This record gives sequence, structure tokens and C-alpha cells, in this order.
Amino acid sequence: MTVLCKEPARFNALKRRLDPITRKAQTEALRRLERNGLVNRRVIASSPVAVEYSITALRRKLKEPYLVLVTWESTHGENLKRLCSHTTSKSTAETYVANRQTIKNPLFTGY
Repeated sequence: MTVLCKEPARFNALKRRLDPITRKAQTEALRRLERNGLVNRRVIASSPVAVEYSITALRRKLKEPYLVLVTWESTHGENLKRLCSHTTSKSTAETYVANRQTIKNPLFTGY
């Protein structure tokens, strides 16, 4: 989302910024964001056809609460990871770490 917060971007421009994300994963993420009303998709009649994405007004309203969550995770993420590793199975702690990496994906975080 950081790329789109500044200005609309075409699919391939997003792909270059988000490398090593696969085209399939990027497409699925953008479709999900569009379905949830967070991203607009505009088809540009050109040769070849281009698609441009931008954030919606609804997504802009989520900026402040989202920043609070990102800040909280940055502050408390390591403690939560330690708690998970002591109180639950290793696989749960590993799941948390994997999910945490998803949170850090530049498509979804930061401003």
C-alpha cells in the first residue's frame, strides 16, 4: 500500500517496487484489496492495455489506526514472539513469525 499512498501506480510499476513478489500473489492481493474497497482499479485503453491502481477514500481513513498498529507491532513484536515460544508449541511461534513477515510486506505497510 505504501506505493499507492503517494500516487496511483500501474501493475508493472508495483511489481518492480515489490520484487520478489510473484505476479500471481500481487494480482490476488490487489483483487482482495479492491473487493474490500481499499483500492480502485482503472483500465487504461492503450496498446497494450494498462491497469492503474490507487487507494480509495476509505483506505485513507484507515491511515491513523493502521499506523498505531504498525507502531505497536514494532514496539512489542519481539516480546510477543518470545511469549509465543514459551507458552505455545514451536509451530505456533513459527506461524507468528511467518505472519509477521507478511505484515512487513511493502504492499501492505508503512507510509
